[in-house]
Amino acid sequence: LAVAPLLVLLPILAGSGPQTLAEFGILISKAVFGFGGVLIAGRYALAKVFDYVAEAKSTETFVAAALLVVIGMGQTADHLGLSGSTGAFAAGVLLAGNRFRPQIQADIKPFEGILLGIFFLTAGAELDPVVVLREWPTLLTGIFAFL
Repeated sequence: LAVAPLLVLLPILAGSGPQTLAEFGILISKAVFGFGGVLIAGRYALAKVFDYVAEAKSTETFVAAALLVVIGMGQTADHLGLSGSTGAFAAGVLLAGNRFRPQIQADIKPFEGILLGIFFLTAGAELDPVVVLREWPTLLTGIFAFL
């Protein structure tokens, strides 16, 4: 969960986030109250939804429900002015806290390669080679510090 604040702060550090202190306060309020409320409500709502989905005894229904949670949380995060990554992270937290976690993991496993491919394609599409070349000392320092 320590990653969640970093996902909110990362756009700010990159220079694409709020520019004033007031905008920053609004973003933090949305992240804490708006998204926190969605997570709390989602935890209870998902328990009921996945109980209902389990009654169907259908693998496809579990996959559809899990993907709907991810897409819905991504859209909610976007609507609140947060990144889609923050929404996907929150969806992962909600699904991991669900009592049907082993079932969801088993049902999603065949799609793991496709979903990872989509993730890396979208991350690669956002990569700006000009910025990489301009900031290569900072990039190398970060890589070596991480290792």
